[in-house]
Parts: sequence; C-alpha cells; structure tokens
Amino acid sequence: MKTNKILISLLMICVMVAGGSSFGFAAESTDETYGNLLFDYGIVKGIGGELKEDQLIKRVEMMTLMSRLYPNEFESYNAPEKATFIDVPVTHWGFKAVEFAYAKGITKGSGNNRFEPDQMVDYNQVSLLMMRTLGYDTSDLNYFSAAAGVEQRYGLRLTVPTEGTKALQRGEVFELLAKSLSMDDSNGILGYRMISSDVVAEARYIDRIIAILERPVAVAIGGTQYDVYYGDGDFYTGQFDGKLPQGYGIMRFQSGDLYAGEYLNGALNGYGLFLWSDDVFYEGMWTMDQFNGIGTYTYADGSYQKGEWTNGQLLKTTEELTPQQIENGERTPSVNVNIVLKDSLGVPMKGIAITVTDELLGVSYQRISSIEGVVSVPVHEGITLLSLELSSGSAYRFSISDSKQLITAFGAYEIERSFELIK
Repeated sequence: MKTNKILISLLMICVMVAGGSSFGFAAESTDETYGNLLFDYGIVKGIGGELKEDQLIKRVEMMTLMSRLYPNEFESYNAPEKATFIDVPVTHWGFKAVEFAYAKGITKGSGNNRFEPDQMVDYNQVSLLMMRTLGYDTSDLNYFSAAAGVEQRYGLRLTVPTEGTKALQRGEVFELLAKSLSMDDSNGILGYRMISSDVVAEARYIDRIIAILERPVAVAIGGTQYDVYYGDGDFYTGQFDGKLPQGYGIMRFQSGDLYAGEYLNGALNGYGLFLWSDDVFYEGMWTMDQFNGIGTYTYADGSYQKGEWTNGQLLKTTEELTPQQIENGERTPSVNVNIVLKDSLGVPMKGIAITVTDELLGVSYQRISSIEGVVSVPVHEGITLLSLELSSGSAYRFSISDSKQLITAFGAYEIERSFELIK
C-alpha cells in the first residue's frame, strides 16, 4: 500500500501496452456501490430509504455526513448558544452538524459570517473536506484546483475524471468519502478507525472497497465503443463487452505504458503495438498476452529485432539492427519515414489516399501513395507514434487489423514499413 494513498492505487485503432508477463484485465462482478457500503456502516442514512446517488448534495447535507465520521465526538458535542453563521440559525435542522464541522476546522464557511447551506458541493470542496477530516493541512492548496492538488499529493480522486468545479452527485461524494476511509490519516492511522475499532468489521470494509475499486467504470460513447476507467488509474477506450476489452482499443496505463491493438477476452490478441514508458516498444502479432507471429521489438537506443516470435521468444530473425551498427554509422537517424502500401500479392498500390497523424506532435499529413506505393512523412528523433487512416470512401482495409485505421510506431533508425491492403 502506498503511504497516504488509496489502497488500489482512436476508436477501432490497434494499441497495446506491455510491461509484465500478463496484460489481462479482469473485472470484479459486483453490483455494490460506495453508497451501499457506507449505508451498511451507518455513515449514509439515505433519503426515504433510498440512496438517491444521482442527486446533487448540499453543503449542509455534507456536514451531516461528515459528522458521522466522528460518532462519539458528535454525540457528546455541545453546540454554542449563538450561531456562528447567520444563515444557519440555532433553529436550522443542520445547526449542530455545521457548528461541529466549524469547531473541528473542517469548514470555515463561505465568508461574511455565512455558510450557504443550500449551495451544492463541488469536487474541489469535497476533496478538501476529506483531507481535512484526515487531519492534513490543505491551507496551501488553491481552492480552484484543489481536487487536482489533492489527487497529486494524497492520491484521493474519483475514478471517472471530473472537473474540480463540477457539482457532485451523492454517489460521487460517497465514492470520495469511502475511499478516504481506506487511507491513512496524518498520524498514519487508517481513516476507518474514526468510525470503529472493530478489526473484523474493518477487514470486511477493506475487502468490500477493494472489490468496488477493481471493477471498471464504463461510459458508453457510441455503439460498442466505451471509455473505461480503472481504479488504479488505467484508462481504456475502444470495444468493450461489459467486463473486458474485446476487439480493438487503446489502453493507457497509469505507469505511462500504452497498448493499442486487438483484444480477446481482455488479453492482447491479434495485431498490436505496446509502447513502454522507457521508449521500448513491440509491434506485431500477439496471442494471449505473448509475442506470437511476425513482430518487431525496438530498443530505446533505436536498435531492433524483427522476426518470428513464439510465446514471447524470438525464434527466427528476418532483420536486425545492432547498437554496434548504429555506433559505426551504418544507419543514421531517419528524417522521413516511408509507409509502403501493397496488395496481397506484394504489388505496390498507387493513388491511395491516406491521413497520417503524428500522435506525439498532434500533426496530420494528407497523402496519396506514389507509383511505388510509398507515402513519406517527417519523423522526429526517437520514437514516432503514427496513426494511419484510409479515406472514409476507401474500399480498402489494413489486412493486419481488418480496419481502415491503425497505429504504428517508428524507431529513429527505421526507414520504412510495409502494410498490406485488402478490399
């Protein structure tokens, strides 16, 4: 577990990322929510017996939630006879909770002796409240970027990225609250112990929140395409069957690695590109998370091995560039790279319209292949990540992905790459 961190810390494009022996992404089959979890522990009471997780939450309601994190203290707390805030008088139903939060230093109000009890809480506010509850000094965090600051410093964040000024739904507030209880406070004590010292209940709480964290959150963006957010910070966009990546998609790992390509039951399977954060990459065929078939493994220094792979091992080399050859000047860094388009018989295909986008620079080139089937584009020193897209009216597809789109990577010392088109 990371110190003071949470416990579990393009479409139709082939993108894959490697970095370990397995790349599968299993999803926990649970329908439990953070609200259900907090309800069972008495922190959330619900509205009319329902959690109403899609409703917004007011500042005064937020203070009521916060007070339940200190059950014994709040029970014995004697509110002052005179209200601190003119808009939360002693007759207000939330008076005691607001005064308690003020006395604990969790809230300072909104200024001018006002609390604004009916104002909806936003992501920035809730992030600050959670960390103050855990005893951390947040005074140096800019309010308008507080959510981002809290995420960077402490690791507390919503699984689905959200603007700091967005008013949060109850379910989102429950998520931040539940996660904060799985973090250490400023004294290194698990936040859960604010509400209970029952070690058995604590262990069960941790098991349940881990199960929720391990379940991806999928947001439909059209057809079978989804944006999928994982609790550890990984992000996937592409085809998704409800539990696992299935088909074509891009996985951007929290570590900085990236995979673009084909999936089968969550495993890298088919054509794909895996780009590690240290600028090493493999592009080619995969079978169940292993290099399998024709592929090229390129090292950070630009040298590479191309050949036939079986179960992650290179068995037959068809082309190789060694560090020694680079040092001897036998190959110099490329200024341009040639993309060669051929048909299934190896005949160059001229007059093919294609868009090539440098994904690292954000620059696109509109090209038509020459009589030799060549499309030439500039590349920069080091790795260049290119996405290739045939025109919308094209009758052709890239045979390796059976798609009009794919992503390919070029090392600094590569001169050209051939692709087969099919009708």
